[in-house]
Amino acid sequence: MNFKVGDRVHVTKLDGGKVDFYATLSDFNSRNDITDLVNCTNRSLEGVGVYLPNDEDFGPDKEDYYTLATDEEDSEPVEVQYIESENKVELDNHYIVEVKKGLYIQDVSSNYYYFQFTKNIKNARIYEHKESINRHAELVDGRIVSIKRHIEV
Repeated sequence: MNFKVGDRVHVTKLDGGKVDFYATLSDFNSRNDITDLVNCTNRSLEGVGVYLPNDEDFGPDKEDYYTLATDEEDSEPVEVQYIESENKVELDNHYIVEVKKGLYIQDVSSNYYYFQFTKNIKNARIYEHKESINRHAELVDGRIVSIKRHIEV
């Protein structure tokens, strides 16, 4: 596997322990065997060093392991559902944060150190104002998705 600075990776093993988060590879050291992780979906691991594939400690059964991220970004169009009713009222736009395809923020602690995620979009945290969502999306390296809601009267 050949990686380069700026590659987005899916980290599944770190320091010998199983993990599951996404990060971007930063500067490679002079021996080209270690790189730092930045823009991590798990902010507590920001700046952590990991072995590159040419090091003996890299691999699924070793200290560190990651692959190129292929499933984090949304590559499919948004599915739109319509309500067929003459008595429908469209509510103002609302927003949710999608961390990766099919994974959404469900809850956030008041100090932003704890995020809870859900795969069920019905349980996703709904934000009424786009300005209030920016910090949360930034912290988890997620994207803001605009949703429209309707009610039938």
